[in-house]
Amino acid sequence: MIIQHLFSLGAKQPAPVKIALGCANHVFGDDKVNSKFLGDALDHWKGSLISILSSKLLIRNVMVEPMITDVTPWSKEDLETYRRLLKIESTSPICHRQSTFSGRRDEYFDGVPEGGDVFLDPDTGIATRNGGREHVKVLELGKLLSKSDRVLMVYQHSARGPFHKRLLEITDIVSHDIPSVHFTIYECGRVAVFFISLNRARIHEIQNALKTYLRGTAERRVWGSKGS
Repeated sequence: MIIQHLFSLGAKQPAPVKIALGCANHVFGDDKVNSKFLGDALDHWKGSLISILSSKLLIRNVMVEPMITDVTPWSKEDLETYRRLLKIESTSPICHRQSTFSGRRDEYFDGVPEGGDVFLDPDTGIATRNGGREHVKVLELGKLLSKSDRVLMVYQHSARGPFHKRLLEITDIVSHDIPSVHFTIYECGRVAVFFISLNRARIHEIQNALKTYLRGTAERRVWGSKGS
């Protein structure tokens, strides 16, 4: 049923949108980024979310930060396949296309341009303790949000134990460590996407748009916390 829902979300896609793109990939039950999983249901799901919200101008000037943890960067062919899965124009630049997520974290995230919204695609998601290369840290989210009204979209993979409880733990920590933050979450089985911003109105609009798109039984997958 989860896979069926993921593909139903991708139906009737709007025209391609021009977005600054990074790249990564995930598979159910596997925390490692690996190009052999390229084209799985999650790629379609992520692309659908970006496309739906972009078409309504609820996210804009989007940059997708890859956080690729492969030993080597992805090939040109794999990057172009990922671009097509996300309905991205061929002329759009790809962030960090020649690198992987390693070395100094501060330098890596300092390389994210100011202005515009950002999709962060870590292997696992937001760290609640000492995160590794498979996580983005709450402090890093705070820096990316600093003095702006941008929206951060953060992929969250399943963890051991009840997944919904894990999401609640993350929301508590984000709320505590980032003053005046607002967010909504699209929870889908064992994966989710966080939408986080200092701008309450933008998060409210995103939440309403997703609930409207999924109106009926499915809209329960979208829920909010502080400010939503």
